[in-house]
Amino acid sequence: MKNYKRIHIIGRAGSGKTYTSRKLAEILNVQATELDELFWEVGRNDYSKHTDSELRDRNLHNLLNHDSWILEGVYHDWVAESFQRADLIIFIRSSFILSTLRIVLRYLKIRVGIISHGRKETFSGLIETIKRNKNYHNVYTNEILKFLTPHRDKLQYFNKGEIAVSYFRSRNKF
Repeated sequence: MKNYKRIHIIGRAGSGKTYTSRKLAEILNVQATELDELFWEVGRNDYSKHTDSELRDRNLHNLLNHDSWILEGVYHDWVAESFQRADLIIFIRSSFILSTLRIVLRYLKIRVGIISHGRKETFSGLIETIKRNKNYHNVYTNEILKFLTPHRDKLQYFNKGEIAVSYFRSRNKF
């Protein structure tokens, strides 16, 4: 059985990437990193400024130099090196309706204080996220699939994060 030590999880917002990365991090005792942490400027409480691309890329490269890692995010082009170095790429292709429901529920839980979040969530940000998610389905999914073609031997597709975790457990000895 394959021993996966470097895992990249990609999918639209609300697809279950964070859930999947956290579960796999628990199983493997490996740190999971949300690519948003690298993409958005550190220390801000909103999503208004991107990290300088040179710093972002250097931070990504430093993470990839570890023996094991789990990365998750919607991004594909600036993280090309992580796809090359990954042992397993998980593409979660949840439905637009399911992911939108999850986005709205997450927004409401943050707003009423059920869950904490390091950045300010606004209603206009919620609407923008839903619009980007629709565009992700209509445009980016095909672009990402084409981008990942060279890595199809280590690419697995799932409709839900829970299924990805079950697959991982069934393929690995602990």
